[in-house]
Amino acid sequence: MSFLHLHLHSDRSQFDGLIRLKDLLEFSNEYGLKSVSVTDHGNISIAVNLFKMCQQNDLKPIFGIEAYIVRDKTVKDRKTNHIVLLAKNKVGFQNLKILNTISFEYFYYHPRIDFSDLQKYGEGLIVTSACIAGIPAVSFLHGGKQALRESIQPFLDLFGDDFYLEIEPFQTGQQKAFNKACIELCESDSSIKLVATGDCHYPKKEDREIHQAYMAIKGRYSVREKDRYPYIGYFHMKTYDEMVEDFSTLHGFDITSNSCFMSALEAPKEIEQKIESFDIREGIRIPQFHGC
Repeated sequence: MSFLHLHLHSDRSQFDGLIRLKDLLEFSNEYGLKSVSVTDHGNISIAVNLFKMCQQNDLKPIFGIEAYIVRDKTVKDRKTNHIVLLAKNKVGFQNLKILNTISFEYFYYHPRIDFSDLQKYGEGLIVTSACIAGIPAVSFLHGGKQALRESIQPFLDLFGDDFYLEIEPFQTGQQKAFNKACIELCESDSSIKLVATGDCHYPKKEDREIHQAYMAIKGRYSVREKDRYPYIGYFHMKTYDEMVEDFSTLHGFDITSNSCFMSALEAPKEIEQKIESFDIREGIRIPQFHGC
């Protein structure tokens, strides 16, 4: 059964992602997907090639980025959080480009933006809270449920129905606790929307060891140092059934009996319907040479 992955890292997420466009195309063909998305760390450099691939294969491209967000981008601080931004329409794509440009203007170890940038250039974007390094997750892990609720309010105020709390089948105690808090928040507050993602980093389950070696090169440690490897579980492009199985394993019960878990698993389809098809080449002005 198909599952649209809205949080996915290609090989443009340097020393993090291993998924190539041909892998994404094979997955979409095998499971009958009509759309594909890429959200690389800190850049949208794959956008043109993603557009061309989708145009040639009757797919809708979903352009995104997993950006690095900080409290104040003018302050040189290495601490960052993650946030996923998806272009809802052509205006959103233009703003995604602007935000990406700003992030490199304030580069400090990572390309960085802050909330004021989202306030200025948030039109046309769908936002998800990203992984365990996202603002809501970090807020919850340090301050509990009240801190979680307070952390998402600015995003709800700015993006409304286009903001989603992201839950993942990441096999750790922290992820389990955060997922549980998000589910409970969803059950008590109808304004809270959840989306399930696989946070994909490599194409197939058997690629996990290759990715471990890749991450060891990045971190300058030996692949034998298992405790240094940050990912527990598999972060390949999973099917819908695999997503259900991994969530159920993590939480210790069949999550198909929980309406909020199921709404999170259906949310990618809802987001897919919100996103328009548009030509990213329109409006591009190429310099012309007129001679001396």
